[in-house]
Amino acid sequence: MPQIQEFIATGRRKTSVARIRMMPEYQARSTSMGRSFDDYFPTGPLQNVVLQPLQTAKLVNAYDLSINASGGGASGQAGAVRLAISRALLQVDANLRGKLKTDGLLRRDPRMKERKNPVNPARGSVSSSRNDNRQSALIPTLPAAIKRGGDASVAAALSRLRTVRR
Repeated sequence: MPQIQEFIATGRRKTSVARIRMMPEYQARSTSMGRSFDDYFPTGPLQNVVLQPLQTAKLVNAYDLSINASGGGASGQAGAVRLAISRALLQVDANLRGKLKTDGLLRRDPRMKERKNPVNPARGSVSSSRNDNRQSALIPTLPAAIKRGGDASVAAALSRLRTVRR
């Protein structure tokens, strides 16, 4: 039985990981996780992202692809598959490196979701209750100043309260 040559590569993007097995076939068919390529990547832009390395190398119908992608969303998985296909094409023909590199297909996209930062609420973090604690610490001083009866102490407590709220 003749030995079938296959090329295995891995690609990553965000939290997605894609492992592909690429085999030469005369009738190229792609399957992703047991589903057809069109079912797994239903939109045109996602399909274009995945097929971009094959289009650059002009090998769109030359290989049978078996894709195993996990983690992240559809866009992250498409980017991971694109990198994996690019790496597998390098195993097929090292002369494709120049074309793939100029199109930016050999570079792993380093962008990740930014972690939540409790100090800066503008970056999707949990709001800090530091200001709330300052205001609640000053509120009990207002009745105490009123009990003491001096207008100066009430005015001072109110001015401290106003500066904190601004």
